[in-house]
Amino acid sequence: MAIKQHWPDMLQVAGSLVTNQVRAYDLIRMMTAEGRTTSLGRAFAHYGRIFKSMHLLHVAHLEDYRRMMGAQLNVGEGRNGLARAVYFGNLGQLRRSYERGMEDQLGPSQPLAMGPVL
Repeated sequence: MAIKQHWPDMLQVAGSLVTNQVRAYDLIRMMTAEGRTTSLGRAFAHYGRIFKSMHLLHVAHLEDYRRMMGAQLNVGEGRNGLARAVYFGNLGQLRRSYERGMEDQLGPSQPLAMGPVL
């Protein structure tokens, strides 16, 4: 009922976001007046629950969907691993003893790891 009642306002909010007439931060502030969620904010929350429920049903019943999610998670974990390697490095430990010319060699993942430095 809340979605149906606020549908025109929800479309206006979506249009304002798409055309950059208003910032998302300002909309969130508008939908939570004095720490309480407004009726428009509750309508958006109900609308979001529809898609969350659809997602959970897809996970439960569609094997291809689960497989796709697993692949996306693997990509995300790979990115997290790269970020850990870039940020933490080898935790201050030397992994190999020094060999002459070692600093001039690039391993297969070092160009990617050096990207944030550049």
